[in-house]
Amino acid sequence: MTRTVRIRGMNAAAAAAVPEERYPHSSVRQLVVAVAVLATGAVVAWYTVTQVGSRSAFAGIVQPEQSMDLDFVQIGRVTQILVKPGDHVVKGQPLAIQDTAAATAAVKNAQAVLDAKKARVTALQAPILPDSVKRSLDLQVEKANIQLSGAQKMVKDATSKGDADVAQARAAVTKAQSTLDTDTARYRSDCTGETVPRYCPELQMQIQQDTAAVGTAAAALAGKEANAARAQDAANTAVATARTTLAMAQNQQSTAAVSATAADIAAAQADVSAAQAAVDQAQSGLDALTLVAPMAGTVVNVGGIAGELDGPNGVRTFSGPQAVEAGDGPAFSLFPPADGSSATKNPGDDTQPLLSLATSGFHVIAQVGEEAVARIRQGDLARITVNTSKEVVDGTVQSIIPVPVNQGGSVSYHVRLAVHDWPDGTVPGMSLSVEFP
Repeated sequence: MTRTVRIRGMNAAAAAAVPEERYPHSSVRQLVVAVAVLATGAVVAWYTVTQVGSRSAFAGIVQPEQSMDLDFVQIGRVTQILVKPGDHVVKGQPLAIQDTAAATAAVKNAQAVLDAKKARVTALQAPILPDSVKRSLDLQVEKANIQLSGAQKMVKDATSKGDADVAQARAAVTKAQSTLDTDTARYRSDCTGETVPRYCPELQMQIQQDTAAVGTAAAALAGKEANAARAQDAANTAVATARTTLAMAQNQQSTAAVSATAADIAAAQADVSAAQAAVDQAQSGLDALTLVAPMAGTVVNVGGIAGELDGPNGVRTFSGPQAVEAGDGPAFSLFPPADGSSATKNPGDDTQPLLSLATSGFHVIAQVGEEAVARIRQGDLARITVNTSKEVVDGTVQSIIPVPVNQGGSVSYHVRLAVHDWPDGTVPGMSLSVEFP
């Protein structure tokens, strides 16, 4: 006797006529096969969910091991920039130089004072003062008087010239601003109605030029004021040095015929120490006018040129001028605002570093979601794909930066990874794909 058996499940449509007496043997074989298939599928599904599914890729970027922006410690005019972007430099290598005229003069003056104080110590320690030394002291007094007169004249000349230059620069700013105000008033009067004269676009271009002229004049005024201040400081320093030198020469002259006591010699030696400290300080000021590389690396940006002023806040940058507010006239502008808003910023308000330096070594910064970062530990391995070349390298977790990054309600953290063998052609800024096993 036979009967028809329907097999349901994956083969629901298949039917087989099986002899009744053979049904137990064939059903056992089918059951074993079905169980094996189901078990294999379950293992594959588990591996896919727990292993493959856990290997989420996170965005990363190549960053230099260390980077820094470099500027001079004091505001001054840059006379030389000795490097360009892409140059490799070593620690201590000169990168740029400011105007050294005043600082060099200060070093010379301080050295002259030191030499005079040393000469006084020698004179005090001499048991007998020869006539030649007395004549030398007389000449020193005369020379110091001449030097003081010259330094005082330098102060007057520097003051006069500085005042004249600054006044002229201020007049230029006033004139440029007056021209801008006049042209702006005319534009708002003639070019904001329903009927716009044909000359309005040309007048708007003129307003742009007027604004640029105001910025240029303001920058020139700042430069004149800085020059005047430096010249005045240098002249005042020269006067102070000359007075000190004269006082010492006169003191040496007055005490030449008097036997020095131990106290006099000790005081004179203390003066030598103070004068040496002044020389060291002046030399330090001169050295500060040369910007040197604090580390070995590559110059990644030069933000200024010779002739510009640089200081702790960087070099001033000049953006495109915006003279007319949005809605005041036709949609015509030589310098449209980047954000679409009206431009109210004056030219010259921004600054940027004079130089930027980065080390040649790289590391990875990956942005990892908060759920994944909870499973990452220092020393964990990662697979890193350089998106441009599709090359894959091994990385090691160095640290997790505990500062959350919230983007659209999604929280992530920056993870730093080290890579020991980067592919050729890798440079900072390249995008990466980071996977954690």
